[in-house]
Amino acid sequence: MHYAGDAFRDTLTGAAPPEQLTPNLTTAVNAAGRMQLGRLYLAAARMRQLEQAGTPTEQWWAALRFYLEGLERGDFDHKQRFLVERWASAYQGVGVDAGTAYGLAIDAVGHPHGPFLEYFLPRLAQLIDERDAAGDSAAADLCRRLRLRLLRQWVLTPGAVGLRLQAAERLAEVVEQEAVARDLRAWRANYLGELKKRPVTVLEPHNKPAPAPSAHAHLLQRAALISWLAAAGAAAAVVSLLLFWAWRAQADAASRSTVFLAGAAAAVIICGGMLWLHFFPEAVREDFRRDFSSLINWPRRLFLASGITLLAVVAAGLLHRSERSVKSSLAARTGAIATGAWCVLALATLAGAWTGRNAQMKYQVITRAVLENPVELMCGAESERLLESLRRQQP
Repeated sequence: MHYAGDAFRDTLTGAAPPEQLTPNLTTAVNAAGRMQLGRLYLAAARMRQLEQAGTPTEQWWAALRFYLEGLERGDFDHKQRFLVERWASAYQGVGVDAGTAYGLAIDAVGHPHGPFLEYFLPRLAQLIDERDAAGDSAAADLCRRLRLRLLRQWVLTPGAVGLRLQAAERLAEVVEQEAVARDLRAWRANYLGELKKRPVTVLEPHNKPAPAPSAHAHLLQRAALISWLAAAGAAAAVVSLLLFWAWRAQADAASRSTVFLAGAAAAVIICGGMLWLHFFPEAVREDFRRDFSSLINWPRRLFLASGITLLAVVAAGLLHRSERSVKSSLAARTGAIATGAWCVLALATLAGAWTGRNAQMKYQVITRAVLENPVELMCGAESERLLESLRRQQP
């Protein structure tokens, strides 16, 4: 039924000619087998034709009853979750991690049934009013039960959260029980309120509220620390290579004090990165939004880490005291310390990469789980409680 939703949306928006609506929907419905949702789509297409022809609403029932009769207990499963899972599997098949794959699949599948719902429900309401006015209470009641059953199923069926919220809003407008309507509005408001509290992801291809904010924040810190260590290690490596001639020519530049100062310089560099992460979390997030389009837009942590590294190794070189028997130059001492710091930072980067990969795997697992059932996992037990009254109702 995904194709049917796309065909209906394209016709409403003018992307496809109106005369193609019925043939396209018929093809989609036939491909979907015996799905009763297809009959509703065909009914909506017939409404569209009647509306365009200027046919009075009083004459609609004769043309629509063929599609609507017998659907008051229909099954209107849209199969969106199944389709998203298939897309997610395809993305994972080319190496995309589970959570990211599921998010990309949701974007790829989209929400094709929303336009259908917004078009069909007002026309169905017109038909109900017309049948009531004509004294055909049986037809009016059939349409009411059909509408309630459709909206109830689309609220309770796990899948596209946008469609569930849309169905909840429309159901709250027409359901007779005030308690159910109140709970539906609260359910929808709870989710939207929770969504507004969440930071926008910066490590995903789509800028959306983070489904797992704690795991995302932890992963962001790991990624920032790894890039800090890598940039610092690269800067130390450059200094070591530039001064290679000096410290290799003066053997006394490498001594126990050199090892100690190299470790101290590396510790200062690592602590500088951790302090930056701890005290400036918003700056860290903003830094990940920067790109390499021009030098001024490069991530600032690369320059900051490199600058601290240069200061640390030069300061350690100035503090170094060589053996009394031979006097080594500042260049030799700085080069030797840079080499030692480079080794320490390389090991720290490898360790950080290992912990970062663990954080990435945890984030992907949690994200996949939340995206599969976003309202339930984001809002918790309150979400389940608010839907109890709807579950007890059987239209």
